[in-house]
This record gives sequence, C-alpha cells and structure tokens, in this order.
Amino acid sequence: MAYRLRSEKDTKDSRTTQKRASISEEVQVKDMTEMILKELYRMQEKQDAYQKLAQEQMAEFKKEIKNELKGMKHDIGTLSQELKELKNDKVELRNLHGKLQREVQILEQKSNKLEAKQEVLEAKELEYQLRLRNVWEEPRENIRMVVIEILANLLQSSKEDIEGRLDRVYRINTNYAKRNKTARDVIVNFTKKIYRDEMLKLNSENSITYKEKKVIILKEIPMDTINKRRKYLFLADELKRHNLRFRWEKEGLMTTYRGEKHWITSEGKAQNFYRKIKKEMEEEEEFDNTDRTTGKKPRQKQQVLPQGRKKADRDQQAREEHSIEDNKTEEEGESEGEVEESSLNHSEEEGRDPKDREEDQT
Repeated sequence: MAYRLRSEKDTKDSRTTQKRASISEEVQVKDMTEMILKELYRMQEKQDAYQKLAQEQMAEFKKEIKNELKGMKHDIGTLSQELKELKNDKVELRNLHGKLQREVQILEQKSNKLEAKQEVLEAKELEYQLRLRNVWEEPRENIRMVVIEILANLLQSSKEDIEGRLDRVYRINTNYAKRNKTARDVIVNFTKKIYRDEMLKLNSENSITYKEKKVIILKEIPMDTINKRRKYLFLADELKRHNLRFRWEKEGLMTTYRGEKHWITSEGKAQNFYRKIKKEMEEEEEFDNTDRTTGKKPRQKQQVLPQGRKKADRDQQAREEHSIEDNKTEEEGESEGEVEESSLNHSEEEGRDPKDREEDQT
C-alpha cells in the first residue's frame, strides 16, 4: 500500500498540539474579556460622573428657577398693588376732574354774567357821551369853553344853560388823529341822556362848524357791540352802496328790501342775503345797460309802498300826490339815515380800521 498507518506516537503528538493551541486561545479570550470589562467599568464611571454632574447642574438650575419665580411672584404682587393704587388714584382723579369741571362751569357762568353786567354798565355810561371830531386844537386851550360855544350855537341856547348840561369834557389820543394828522377827538359827558339825544337829533338836521371846519358828532358804542357787528360789515357796506336803509340790532341788523323787512341775525344769513341783493342788483344794472344800448328808456326801479296803502290811481293827479308823499318819505329817510350814521361808531364811518377803536379805549 502506498500509505502507511499512523503509529500511536504520531496520534499522541497531534492531540498534544491541539490541547496547547486551545489553552492559548482561552488565555487570549480571558485577557480580552478583562480588557472589555475594564473599559466598561471606566465607561460606567464616566457615565456616573456625568450623571452626577448633570444632576448637580439640574439641581442648581431648579434652585435658580425657584429663586427667579419667587422674585417674579414678588414683582407681580408689587405690580398688582401698584395697579390697585393707580385705579384708586384714577377714581380720585376722575372725581376731582368732575369737581373741577363743575367749578369751571360755575366760574364761566359767573364770568358771563359779569361780562354781561360790564357791557350793560359800559353801554349805560356811553349813553351819556358824544364824540366831537374836527374841533380845532390849540395849545393851552380851554376845551370845555370851546365845546360850550359849539353846543350853544347848535341849540341856540345860552352858555350858562349848556354849562349846566355838561359833566366832563376832555380830549383823547386816537390812531385816526395820528395817522391823518388831525385834531384829537373830544369826549363830552352829559348830565342826562336826554341832552345827548337832543344833540344827536339837532346834528342830523343841522351841521355845525367851528373855525370854518365842519364838526362831526358821533355816538359812542361799546366795544363788545362793535366786535359783534364786525362780521356784518361786508353786508352793511353793500347796503350803503345801494342806498338801502338798515338799522343795527342787538345781534345783527334789520333792513327793508323790496317792501319786506329782513332780520339778519347770523353770519350765514348775512352771506345769503348779500349774494341775493348783489345778484339782483347786477341783473338790474345789466338790464338797464341793455336798454341804453338799444335806445330804450331805462326802466325805473319799482318803488314798493308800505303795506296797507291802496294802489295808486292811474291818473296824473294821483301820481302827483304819490310823488309828493314819496318825496316826503325820502326826506324823512335821509334825516333818519343821518341819525343812524351818526349813531355808528366813528371807526366805521370815517373809513377807520375798527381795531383802532380798541387802542383808543386804552
């Protein structure tokens, strides 16, 4: 046979080598196991250390949060207390504000009453006064005797009689006099209102001259009344431009237009009435101009007679009678117009700025 059987010695040697190899492997496995266990132990120690550190940090964080929460609770409590105090203060301020408003209303009412009384007193005081303009001014003059002479000529009375009617006479500085370089105005105070009214009436009928200068007599008007009339001045100028008569009222004015009386008591009414008369007057002027260009006789403005008067007859005699009555009415209107103009403040009549009146009072 090509092979031979193994001997007992050979088999014994192979078993010995296998046993030695298994022992070395076991040693290696054991060493590796120990190393792994050591590594696991170190990792466990590290994990324990990290966990302990995390727990300590968490405990500190919780402690900080608790402290912060305590502080926030304290702050919230303080804020709630302050809010309560603010609410109480707000209620007190509201009550105080209401009380102050009531007191202010009472003071305003008292102030309005005082202003009304002051206006009445000022108006009563001015009811005894007249203003004379264009009275020649001389150095060291006796203005009282000058006024007595002027009024004596107007009333055709004695100087002693005029002397008894006068209270105070003095000159005042005005912007009108400074601007126009004229004599200062003279303020005359009468002892009775009836004397002043008599002077106004005679002044509307007769003119007065002193040293070849016409003396203008003006009625004094309270400043508050002038301020109320300022918003109606544009309408008053328009009425004067068309020779329409009007009368100042306590508030606004009254005018007669086309036989109807109109009471203008607000600025809106004044503007509407102003536009109305301006439009109608322009239409009439345009119609008259058209008639002139075409050679027709310009139409005469229709004159409206007072209510209650019968219509005029068409015959000549009736027209003449009505023309006579109309002439009388126009003459009376002119005299009343002069009284009305003399009753206006001098600042409005002489083209003077109404603001100058305020400075004159000072």
